[in-house]
Parts: sequence; C-alpha cells; structure tokens
Amino acid sequence: MIQVQFIDDKALSDFQKLGQGRSEDVFTMNLILRAKEKLLLNPFSGVIFKKERIPRDYLIKYNIENLWKFNLSDNWRMIYSIVRDEETVIILIIEWFDHKDYERRFGY
Repeated sequence: MIQVQFIDDKALSDFQKLGQGRSEDVFTMNLILRAKEKLLLNPFSGVIFKKERIPRDYLIKYNIENLWKFNLSDNWRMIYSIVRDEETVIILIIEWFDHKDYERRFGY
C-alpha cells in the first residue's frame, strides 16, 4: 500500500490555504494534487538528493533519511521524503516552492 501525507500540521495547513487563495495559489494546489496522484502510482518518480545535499534543517526538524524532488511544472518544485514499514510506503510532502526559492534553499 502507498500513502501520501504531509509531514506535519504546518505543511497540511499551508496546502489547505492554497485552496482559499489567489488563482495562482489554486493553480499550485492543483499541481500538488496531480503530483500526489503520480506518486501514488510510483513513489520513486522524483529525483533523489544525495545525502550530503539534504539541508541540515530538514535533517534536524524531520529526522529524514532521504529527500526527493518532484518537478510540479517548469517553475515549481515539491520536496518529499519516503518512509516504509512492513506493508506501507508513506510519501511525506515537506514543502513546495517556485524555482527561485528552490535554488535559494538548496544553494544552487
């Protein structure tokens, strides 16, 4: 079984606010919804980061062991992690941002 969840209440709240925002926010929400559908079919369809590229604040705050990038569009990126237990693969959506903020976060 595969599940898609938000990593914490803040990420969930930020997502929910998109549906109440400007048309650009609703567009971003729809990109995320489509990405969730694709990840349910293949959780590994994003691009994995090398361990040394995972931002320190992600490691400290979320205690993650892997980090993935999903290109939502030409200008939007979604960051997620994957955890597994015996029967379930859980995709944890961490955050999403435009390409400029993505480059700033990852030091490109």
